[in-house]
Amino acid sequence: MLEIKSVPTNALIIIEDVIHLTKKEETLLRYYLNEYAHHKTLKIFCVGHTLFKTSLYGIISLFNFIVFTSSSSNVPLLKQALRYFTLTKDEISEYLNLFESVNKQGLYYYLDCQTVAFKAFSMQDSGCSGDNNKLKRPYEKESAVNVSGLGFGEDQNKKFEKSFLDRGCALFEDHPLKHKARGILSIVTRALPFKVLSDTDITVSFFSADKCLRRKISLVDYIQSLLDAESGPPEQQFRVLHTYIQSKCQIPKALILNKHFK
Repeated sequence: MLEIKSVPTNALIIIEDVIHLTKKEETLLRYYLNEYAHHKTLKIFCVGHTLFKTSLYGIISLFNFIVFTSSSSNVPLLKQALRYFTLTKDEISEYLNLFESVNKQGLYYYLDCQTVAFKAFSMQDSGCSGDNNKLKRPYEKESAVNVSGLGFGEDQNKKFEKSFLDRGCALFEDHPLKHKARGILSIVTRALPFKVLSDTDITVSFFSADKCLRRKISLVDYIQSLLDAESGPPEQQFRVLHTYIQSKCQIPKALILNKHFK
């Protein structure tokens, strides 16, 4: 296994043709993904033909993406990957049907391990065609994909941010503390990665600290809980979301009326 401590910051590392990982190598790779990929902003690619036999299956959640070629022979591999996440049988069938129905030569497909969004991109045009944008869960936002970053362009960022804030603010229109609610929503929207936000139902999707459980929590209900001065201790899901948000930004105490959040 590569000695990664000597690798410079912002480097690209490709671990090619992963056939088998010993327990020691798996532990080392898990450590590299957890520590060095984040702190040294390394990009680590693991190239393999399967998930189970290589021990990669147990550390799927530590990766940002799983990339598949458009070959129909990848259907069993895609099915294995989807079973790792908390998806229903109908959702798995929907993903597989979409993969097979829009399968085109030259396309690659990626599964976002944080939001479980499933999309296609082309190495030629660095983006998705209109047909392929439907490869996403119903609650996932539209996005443009670029090969270099697999993320949003500046225009898409601004468009999504406006859509998310407009829809979220509309839900607080009749709230007596709507100005505080909109203030919190604005702070959180600008602080969190767009990939964890859904403008369809104004929710946040993220993995728990141990990377084992994917959570999807209503941001609207969370904000209402923050503003309820008469409320008792918040639900566990809101405490979890609050901890996650506080790791990304600091909500002003003047906007938090529920004493149990302070």
